[in-house]
Amino acid sequence: MKKLIIVLALLLLVPAYALGVEINQSVVSTQTNLRELMEDTLSQMQRLLAGVIYQNTYEAGQAAIAIAAHPLPASGAPKAGVGYFIAPEHRLAVLKALPTFKDAVHGPALELDAAAKKGDWDLALQKFHDILNGCNACHKVAKPLTIDNVILERNKDEISKMKKTIVK
Repeated sequence: MKKLIIVLALLLLVPAYALGVEINQSVVSTQTNLRELMEDTLSQMQRLLAGVIYQNTYEAGQAAIAIAAHPLPASGAPKAGVGYFIAPEHRLAVLKALPTFKDAVHGPALELDAAAKKGDWDLALQKFHDILNGCNACHKVAKPLTIDNVILERNKDEISKMKKTIVK
């Protein structure tokens, strides 16, 4: 009985990550919207950087897997995906480009997990930068095409005129 208690206690202390349990598939969620997804990705990126800096295999690996297998907003969920925020005339082009950006983030995240398991922290840091570059590439393409930015761009002359009429 005593041995059983010790074994069970040890199993509770051993994280699932150390047992080789990995999730490499994103899950569609009707509860997740894009804002929540981006906020979670930001917190996972902070966790990932801390794991790499402190050379913490568990923390880096868990954050990398969380980034690679984050929930995907369902197309029917309100304010779900990227397309909701993109101006209609640009929506199809951005949605077609999404798989490229997904690969630029998810692939390096899985590679970072593997590098962390091997203790190759130089490669892990390189993969962290690759993930950041993938995030930045997507934001660089999508941000100017959001509905808000397109409307502002279309009306910049009127906005400029209004600014000149403001009495100081």
